[in-house]
Amino acid sequence: MFLDVQPGSILPLLLFLAVTGALVVAGCRRGRLAGASIAALAFVQLVAGVVAASRIEPPVLPYLVVWMLPFSMFIWVATAWGAWDVFLHDLMRSAMNRWSRPRHAAAVGLGLVLAVTLIAVPIMRTGNAWLAVPPPRQDQAGAVRSVASQLDRVLPNDARLRVETTGDAFAQAGPGVIAALARSGRQVFTSDGGGGLKWGTTRTWDDQAVESTILIVVEPVRTDTGMIAACDGDPDMTRIASFDPLSEQEVTELESLAIVRYLHQGALDDANRVRIAELEPRSLRVAVYEGGDTCGS
Repeated sequence: MFLDVQPGSILPLLLFLAVTGALVVAGCRRGRLAGASIAALAFVQLVAGVVAASRIEPPVLPYLVVWMLPFSMFIWVATAWGAWDVFLHDLMRSAMNRWSRPRHAAAVGLGLVLAVTLIAVPIMRTGNAWLAVPPPRQDQAGAVRSVASQLDRVLPNDARLRVETTGDAFAQAGPGVIAALARSGRQVFTSDGGGGLKWGTTRTWDDQAVESTILIVVEPVRTDTGMIAACDGDPDMTRIASFDPLSEQEVTELESLAIVRYLHQGALDDANRVRIAELEPRSLRVAVYEGGDTCGS
């Protein structure tokens, strides 16, 4: 998830700026103000998009640029619409007036075939994703399953637990483990999302009597000075489950590649890009402790 947006070529941007600019000029000269207007709007939006994108500070996370998807769709539609109004509309009308009825019918049929093709091709390419939509945000599902399985073996089935999380900035692995414990039939209380009653009134922590306090510590990349190290060094905390798929060598390699990519503004050679793509999905580290809701205090 992190740092996986890579810079691309500016040639498509320059092409669309040139095309929309040319449509504005041509539309004004030909008196086709509707086409010129939509092309001018696309041109202005492109310039504004460039300014907005240039203000994004690295690391460039996917959610910071997701607005470019509907933006790109608008630019494509606006450019096609402008081109039709400025150049093709009068040309097609003139041709249709000159053609005989059979040729007229053939042209209409060809247009329908092209329209159906334009609609059918993307549906055929993406239709399976529509019919079998995968659950969202599954990049940490393996960690959740592993940790939940370990906890299921060490915690009593009828336990009353206070479960807290730390380090989980995007609230994925931690709430996943909490949900697994809750679904197992154990009495689980947590302050996670308590302000909005995320887990409902029956599971929100409010000083209920519990038998044990569990702390879920999440680190996207293992560090020697992180919270997991602090919890391991806390005599009041006992580690009861963990997920740590990377070796020490792989952790060092990933950290070095991430630094190089940051310093070079996302530029990596093909071999290093493939390698970091292999390591990043496995960089998550999760550890679960029994004994308190904080470490090192």
